[in-house]
Amino acid sequence: MAKMALPRPRALTTTIPGGLRIVIPTRKNLFVLLFLTLWLCGWAFGEVAVASKFLSGSVGVEAPTAFLSVWLIGWTLGGAFAVVAWIWNAFGREVIAVEAGELRVRHETLRLGWTRVFDASHVRALRISPPAFDPWSPSGSLRFWGLGGGLLAFDYGARTFRMAAAIEEAEATTIAEELRAWLPASGSVETSSSVR
Repeated sequence: MAKMALPRPRALTTTIPGGLRIVIPTRKNLFVLLFLTLWLCGWAFGEVAVASKFLSGSVGVEAPTAFLSVWLIGWTLGGAFAVVAWIWNAFGREVIAVEAGELRVRHETLRLGWTRVFDASHVRALRISPPAFDPWSPSGSLRFWGLGGGLLAFDYGARTFRMAAAIEEAEATTIAEELRAWLPASGSVETSSSVR
């Protein structure tokens, strides 16, 4: 019986001057990519059909203007979300960096994205913490599309933040150990006596 191949890490960890940089590519979810591709084809048909009614001036004659206006806004926003989810699943990556006294967590795809910057001295209790499944919470529903959550959690003031969504627990343990070396307060938990 052949031995199972040793799984390779998904993250690429690099030591940078004065810090650490970890790049985690998204987990390519074939079901999500195929579903969104098919859904976007139907979405485009509906978008073009209703938008052409507005451009031709036949709105109000064939259908109520107020209803179609609200429908078109909702339909356009839904399509924009689907496009973002598709691009994120296909090309996205999470970049975690610690340097110059900051922890930066960036989500980017095709060089566009957003970054959250934290004061490293206030990052507490870095830990492995699988998020609880809650389909009714906004972050819980976004996780299905690969857009939220993560196995690594840390406390920052009165809130808990998560990162590293596309890795397994074993790799999260390794990343947590590497980050703790650069985040001096990350192993501690604030007590009521230390909060002012």
